[in-house]
Amino acid sequence: MKRTSPGSGFAMSRLVVFSTIIVLLWPGAVLAEPPPARSDDPDRKGFYVGAAFAGAYYKDVEDDYEKYASGNSVDVETPPGFDARVGYRLFPHLAGEIQFQWFPNADIDFDRKVATLDTMTLTGNAKFYLFTGPIQPFLLAGAGFMHFDVEDQLDLDIGDKGDSFAARFGGGVEVYFTPRIVGTLDTSYVLPTGDADGLDQVSVSLGLQYRF
Repeated sequence: MKRTSPGSGFAMSRLVVFSTIIVLLWPGAVLAEPPPARSDDPDRKGFYVGAAFAGAYYKDVEDDYEKYASGNSVDVETPPGFDARVGYRLFPHLAGEIQFQWFPNADIDFDRKVATLDTMTLTGNAKFYLFTGPIQPFLLAGAGFMHFDVEDQLDLDIGDKGDSFAARFGGGVEVYFTPRIVGTLDTSYVLPTGDADGLDQVSVSLGLQYRF
């Protein structure tokens, strides 16, 4: 019978110990959760707030008021407005947010100012990120309401105000300057209904967001 050398017995003992450790640790390795996202990842979960300067164009107002203009051209001059939003990043490619836009004192001119137009729009949006990383283009869609107020300046019986359902569609890009400071540029089309029909609005916003 062949004898087993002392060296081979020692090697066998080490193999048994090593195998026992692997068996004990293997379930933990398989069931362990993946490491949490780092606090500076651009696509991390969490709240954000933002504010921006915005401009708007009412594409149908000029046509709607031509019947009051007596042959004069209709011009709508919209001063800069305000855009604010608060949201939560749910997944790397999806966020939900509430967006508020206010455009005050747009002048409706024929040969002179005949009315002013104020609009405030509040929508809940779903934001879909096409890519993650320091530069993140996105698409958005939302719904809410628009409040409008047309103030007649010359007693032409064109004053009106009200609240109406509105849908929003748009897109833009977010650029991460730091893990918490984000530059934003986006454009959206607001489509109101009901009493606000004809106040379709194209807006562009440029601002900053803060990621918590």
